[in-house]
Amino acid sequence: MSRREAREKCIKVLYQIDLTANSSEESIASVLECDGYTGESDIETQFLRELVNGVLENLDVIDSEIEDATLKWNPERLGKIELAILRLGVYEILFRPDIPKAATLNEAVELAKEYASEESARFVNGVLAGIMKKHSGTRG
Repeated sequence: MSRREAREKCIKVLYQIDLTANSSEESIASVLECDGYTGESDIETQFLRELVNGVLENLDVIDSEIEDATLKWNPERLGKIELAILRLGVYEILFRPDIPKAATLNEAVELAKEYASEESARFVNGVLAGIMKKHSGTRG
């Protein structure tokens, strides 16, 4: 699994958690199983867990950033897939100095194009670019 695939799986896990009462581990296992992935111990699976747990551990900060960037639009009013993509993107921007911000933005836009729509991709781009600008030169 590549880092790109780990990010895809991460948004699927976050989406599933948002819709169900499943734990992060239950949702990770479910997504991996549905995708036919069995490499439980590889580096990218660990990366997936780091992303999911990082988002969940920092959810209040992440959602606050999204709300500020969307002019007080409550994150719960956003589409669930767009919200999952934004949460992952904000987590990477704020808390993962090892991941280039430009890579985060590009990945998020591509995921929005693939899993939502071109309009969603533009929205995700605008929100994350605003958050990047707000935090330029700083990390988590």
